[in-house]
Amino acid sequence: MGSRAHASMLANQGLISFSDRDGILEGLDQIEKQIERGEFVWRTDREDVHMNIEAALADLIGKPAKKLHTARSRNDQVSTDFRLWFADTITRNSMDAVSDRDFVLELLSANAITAMHLSRLGEEWVLWASEEFGFITPSDSVSTGSSIMPRKKNPDPMELVRGKSARVFGDLVTLQVLCKGLPLAYNRDLQEDKEPVFDSVKTIIGMLEVSSEFAQNITYNQDRIQKALPAGHLDATTLADYLGIPFRTSHDIVGRAVALCVYKNCQLQDLTLDELLSINTVFDTDVYDYLGVENSIKKFSSYGSTGSECVAAQLDFWITRLNINQ
Repeated sequence: MGSRAHASMLANQGLISFSDRDGILEGLDQIEKQIERGEFVWRTDREDVHMNIEAALADLIGKPAKKLHTARSRNDQVSTDFRLWFADTITRNSMDAVSDRDFVLELLSANAITAMHLSRLGEEWVLWASEEFGFITPSDSVSTGSSIMPRKKNPDPMELVRGKSARVFGDLVTLQVLCKGLPLAYNRDLQEDKEPVFDSVKTIIGMLEVSSEFAQNITYNQDRIQKALPAGHLDATTLADYLGIPFRTSHDIVGRAVALCVYKNCQLQDLTLDELLSINTVFDTDVYDYLGVENSIKKFSSYGSTGSECVAAQLDFWITRLNINQ
């Protein structure tokens, strides 16, 4: 279902032809029927379900199959499949609804999810505050010193937020285990549901308050961040887009360009046109409009993307929605 929708989107946006779309959809229909009949051969050397289907599609329809992966990654596919699975499987039972603690479990689950995201954010900030990264500097109001290293500014509040997430997870599991063996209707065991609820709510409120305070009292070291950006050849993806050919083919070409950069210890934008042409003749002088961090970021302009203008629009949206006074 996800690949069908993606193929239609690519055609509607002019990224593939409608004839290619039709071929892809027909091929996917054939593969689906093979799977339903138990005739599809799953190969372990093709890594996962997505690569199995992509390879089978290529066997059926040829080159158009390579275009299906344009503008998406397997992370996108995994997330889409997972969400579709949930939509198909979650159901409710009327008798269950009057004798359980679903409404409490939903609250604790929401708290646990929030705690997970705060913990991840805390981990980012702890790393960014380290000497190795140096992307942020927390103010004295949200950091502590070291008893032996006076130069240190430890981001203790976010380390505690990261640790407190375990407590919120535990509250959710406590109630789940409490309810798992109960027969229908009320049982005295449910007297034990209050403590994890109150603890979860109190803890998550504290985590939110501390995270908000920390966010408002850090300085981003833009020079340090700017120097770190070129590492990893972030513009390799935009170079692949520049080629305007099926992604599987461009992936190989760009991989060779990156390998040359590794050999020369340079960035993609440092390669000469002659060096790029030695890899493939599709390159021209306009390729440099796609290379370098700043040029690369500008190319990400679709809705919700990570380009500068898109990020600014997202910030404006949330500032308005949250009624933040700047």
